[in-house]
Amino acid sequence: MNSCSVHTTRVISVFDVWAVYDRNWRKPHYPSYMVRQEKVGSALDLEGAERIVRETVRFQAETAFGGDRLHSLRIVEIPLGGYAPEWQTLSEYVYDHEGDRLDCRTIPCEDGVFSGRAPGEIRFREGDLCEVLEEERVVLGCITELPPSVERCAKVNGAGAAMDSSDDCYYVLTSQDAYTEPTDALRVFKPRYKIALRTERRILQAYNDYRTFRVRMAIADAAAGARLKGAAEELGWVVRRIETPRWKDDTFKLMLDGVPGFPDGLDLQVMQKTAWQHMGRILVSFRRLAGLPAEGRGYRLKRIVPPPPLVKGIPVPEDPMYRL
Repeated sequence: MNSCSVHTTRVISVFDVWAVYDRNWRKPHYPSYMVRQEKVGSALDLEGAERIVRETVRFQAETAFGGDRLHSLRIVEIPLGGYAPEWQTLSEYVYDHEGDRLDCRTIPCEDGVFSGRAPGEIRFREGDLCEVLEEERVVLGCITELPPSVERCAKVNGAGAAMDSSDDCYYVLTSQDAYTEPTDALRVFKPRYKIALRTERRILQAYNDYRTFRVRMAIADAAAGARLKGAAEELGWVVRRIETPRWKDDTFKLMLDGVPGFPDGLDLQVMQKTAWQHMGRILVSFRRLAGLPAEGRGYRLKRIVPPPPLVKGIPVPEDPMYRL
């Protein structure tokens, strides 16, 4: 369990304290604003590092006028006496701009086993707006997936695999990039500033589109597959098999018999996006393959050259494949 108890280790370590400052002097802050990160001290134990956190907050409160505002702080435990890049932490603790602890992770980044988060340790819910701290900026986002639970990690870890600190993440849909990506749970914060209504609507609409995308993709694939099958059968071809795309931007795979010029059958691939958006051009191509006149633009049939096998001794498929 990801408990915020003090990490105990035999490794000699130091606790570095980092402060994140808001560099933005314009309004509004969102969808993103610039920040800077600065090391403000080191200590030999967590208690001493937290004392530096409180001193930093107090100093910021006394001198903040005319300077960058404090966004957050973090304490990073780093091993001493050997090679230790910045990401190779033994434990990490995150605090808000008032010095209150928000979250922590007390397993070594290099070889620690992540055992999941209990419900009380998950600070967000799916659909919540959040801030994502990157290197030099903070981006507004929306939570799409929560960190793994204790039960899920127990199943994975018990099956012979091992989840590590990189699995302790939220999946976040960012307003800047409009795609979801894993984000370290310790880099996710509640929004501090007012969010413009149009910005909130845009990211929530992106979240709704994301949630319904699989269903919409399945419907579009089913409709496109039915049209491909119907067009082939209308030309007198035998559809031995048709496979729909397994993921976004995959291909439809058709195995056809009776196509002129292909006595052994034709294994044909059609790009998913092409089938969605340019079915008319595909139908023109089908008619021309059948030797029938067709008006309009079509696609040329291209033979796919298979890549060499990764392992010697594995035969390359003999049946050629083609793509429109």
